[in-house]
Amino acid sequence: MHIHRTPNYMILMKSLSINFSVDTTKADCMQRYLPHSFMADAQEIAHHHATAIGFGYKDLISTNSAWVLSRMKVRYLRAPKWNEQVTLTTWHKGRDGIFSLRDFEICNGETGEVLIKATSSWLIIDLSTRRMLRTDHTLGERGINTTLEKDAIAEHCQRISVPKEPSAQFCRNVKVLYSDIDMNRHTNNARYMMWALDSIPAETLQNNEIDEFQINFNMESKLNDTITINTCPTSPETYYIEGVSVDGKNIFQTNIKFKK
Repeated sequence: MHIHRTPNYMILMKSLSINFSVDTTKADCMQRYLPHSFMADAQEIAHHHATAIGFGYKDLISTNSAWVLSRMKVRYLRAPKWNEQVTLTTWHKGRDGIFSLRDFEICNGETGEVLIKATSSWLIIDLSTRRMLRTDHTLGERGINTTLEKDAIAEHCQRISVPKEPSAQFCRNVKVLYSDIDMNRHTNNARYMMWALDSIPAETLQNNEIDEFQINFNMESKLNDTITINTCPTSPETYYIEGVSVDGKNIFQTNIKFKK
């Protein structure tokens, strides 16, 4: 086992793990680990693991390129609770066409009980043109030699269809503020999930446990953009939520399913 220079991160073979406690900033009013907190933590550990295996931020920025999260599917066996000790693990598991795949798993730190499973699809973009680059050309042999053939969720994230009946209805407008943007100068992925959750009735969130969600990031949004949030329940347990730009482009989509 090699101890990475970043405190508390541990690399074992082709995966990276971190132990932490769910603190108050990551929990909701029901003391449950927030979905956007998971996405922020997943983003951070993905950065550290990519750096450790040779294609992190500094490696890509030298060629004026960067990773962007395109799709993520998250499945809850049980939501971690406030003060619960957990272990978050990630690994790179190869390619699917233009996408680079990365999985995640959260377990109880004491019992090893699996709490959350997730899979994600990432793209590499040219920061000047904002165009996608082929991951196999950019990563070369590193993208093959660092692959761990293990699935947290076997099926890859697919496109999310816009429901026809019932159609999504206007919920609210949000403006992209300075605190929403990240180092790539676009809205951070966790912010979209926060906007989506805040578009569901509070009583629904308080009285129901999330079963799974998928979120797709279709277009960038940037500082001072205005995003229209549309929502609709597509079943008794599922909400479809989308964000649309002022010129009608679909910025993000998510399906959030609650346990029966």
